[in-house]
Amino acid sequence: MSASRNELIWAWDLAGSEKPLPVPLNGTGLIGSASFSRERALVATTDYATTVRVWDTATGLALSALPRQVSAMLNLRLSDDGTRLLTVSADVSVWDLPTVTKDDAPVLLRWGEAVAGLHVVEPAGVRPIDNPDALIKAIRNEANSASEPRAVWRMVRWFFADPAKRNISPLSEVAR
Repeated sequence: MSASRNELIWAWDLAGSEKPLPVPLNGTGLIGSASFSRERALVATTDYATTVRVWDTATGLALSALPRQVSAMLNLRLSDDGTRLLTVSADVSVWDLPTVTKDDAPVLLRWGEAVAGLHVVEPAGVRPIDNPDALIKAIRNEANSASEPRAVWRMVRWFFADPAKRNISPLSEVAR
């Protein structure tokens, strides 16, 4: 993978002879630095200002953005597994990145429905949930019952925990 200063990343096949297809990173501005994960199709970019984003290289869609930084980003490094991001500006920070998969979509949908009190119905509508408190309790119990919870369940567990007892990051192994 390589990044250019015109909001594009390029996926190169070193074994083949085909010209790579660019993946547009819409809305980045000039890319100042980029880092790619080896195990996941992710790229982290920083512009010449204070914006850091993580992108899906297959679609070019932004998956997340870090809170705007006070000083310009000088460099960044995405871990090979795509779960941590190191940023260098006036200070150095390590960020935990969510690692959810398509298999987690049903959990995320139930979580969103419980919080909103609305059930998503096909084709594109919503209806009120009869007892959102019962759904929240069921999701909380399911999250707490998992002995080795996936990242999505750790996020759910953190979200519904007592705010006074929450870790800084639901995915951080360091904060536990």
